[in-house]
Amino acid sequence: MIELNEIAKKSGRYGVVWEDLLTEIEIQAIHNLAENYEKVKAVTLDEKSTARKSHAKWIGYDDKTKWLYEKVTNATKSINDELYQFELTGGQPFQYTIYDSAEGGEYEWHQDTMAVGDDSIRKISVVILLSDKAEFSGGSFLVAPDGGKPKEILMKKGRMVVFPSWIPHCVTPVLEGKRISLVMWLYGKRFK
Repeated sequence: MIELNEIAKKSGRYGVVWEDLLTEIEIQAIHNLAENYEKVKAVTLDEKSTARKSHAKWIGYDDKTKWLYEKVTNATKSINDELYQFELTGGQPFQYTIYDSAEGGEYEWHQDTMAVGDDSIRKISVVILLSDKAEFSGGSFLVAPDGGKPKEILMKKGRMVVFPSWIPHCVTPVLEGKRISLVMWLYGKRFK
């Protein structure tokens, strides 16, 4: 069981920041893993939508990725146990997401609460920045809890952000370079 670090303990109920969850060596290992997966255009449920301009590689669970799944899900479950206490029944594969300035990379305001099967929905969203801030400009991560004024969550390489999937959020346009992140969703039965 991973203990919540001090920054996670001080985070608000709308989002939790876990400082330095992944080391430089682990991040490089993720980039190396991603080389083995096909890059596809990332789309929304409405495939004609232009709200999302990015590419993704879906990293599934296997012997080579087990360490990554365990580290991220254990940390996320610790946060859930202490703060949210949602009933969780599973998780979706990691999405290695590439926002490239040459392609106008961005993701407009959205929520992640899509259905996962007949009676399950995404409940927790996880975002980990894999790029160094010196490698890109723009690409800010904003949230708008309760539909209020948008707030920027400062992203840093290796930092994990965890938040309820219904919170509106976006990635502003990447102006230069590439912004790469690792995203995951944990789901459970619909709220009653």
